[in-house]
Amino acid sequence: MDFPELPQHHLDAGREYLVQLHGLGLRPEGLLWLHDEQDKCFVLWLLWSGVDQFGPFALTKLLFQAYRASALTTEIDPFLVHARSTSEALAGQMLNVFSKSAKSRGLHQYLRLVADKGTERERIVYRWKRDWVYEIHARPYPLTRVQRDWERFSANVGALAA
Repeated sequence: MDFPELPQHHLDAGREYLVQLHGLGLRPEGLLWLHDEQDKCFVLWLLWSGVDQFGPFALTKLLFQAYRASALTTEIDPFLVHARSTSEALAGQMLNVFSKSAKSRGLHQYLRLVADKGTERERIVYRWKRDWVYEIHARPYPLTRVQRDWERFSANVGALAA
């Protein structure tokens, strides 16, 4: 199966998005584009351990606030950004690929989801290429770093609204 091509403006915008996140104080363990095989669209995955502690809704809410305040590029629709925990099964599969000499596994990767637990049927849910990955850390950050990042990020985004 052919891999879809990520438009260059998505690739450039994702790079800018990561720089802006860092500037706001959030340093995720991963940021990468994935092609959603079911919806046939590209999504930007933000992998961060803080999702477990603070929740995806709280993080997404701040990301939307930063977007509306023009602190995050308007080239990326905030509905395409998926805040995911590093402890989720699919994220774990992805981090596992990168922790094991991913270079030997080729440039194209995919994540499989068991479609029916009673059988061995699986389906591919996401695909990605190595050059769609901006940042990936195979190990979750320590809780002290996650807490510091959250405090810094939420304060900086809050100051934008004031």
